[in-house]
Amino acid sequence: MATRHCATFGNGLPFVYFERQGDADAVITFPEKNESGVGRPVDPLVYTIDDLTGTYNSGSTEFVLSVDAGTSIANGPQMRVSYDFDGDGSFDRVETFAYFPADSANGSEGYTHLQGLDSERGDFDNFAGGSIRV
Repeated sequence: MATRHCATFGNGLPFVYFERQGDADAVITFPEKNESGVGRPVDPLVYTIDDLTGTYNSGSTEFVLSVDAGTSIANGPQMRVSYDFDGDGSFDRVETFAYFPADSANGSEGYTHLQGLDSERGDFDNFAGGSIRV
């Protein structure tokens, strides 16, 4: 009688699931690049807005992103917002928001600033010919 084995294992990411039917050995091959991208963007999408002028209103960074990992478990974004308030090419404030572990369910999910800050450095200021990089 053939046996069916299912297993799930992993320590964080990547997540591995396999099924085996019969008595043959189960062989799992991992891709060569199996590193976590949390905290270090892998193939990031970068957008920059230049030549900004404005007065700081004592608010905080807010964003809403619609994300969908498709059927790929463990795909997810991490947002970093960098501010150059005076346009000198140096970032005066950098905020990195917590990684959002998107699910593999059908449809998009909302990743927002409410996920919380993972790290931040620098203070807000007025813009005088500055830029924002997301």
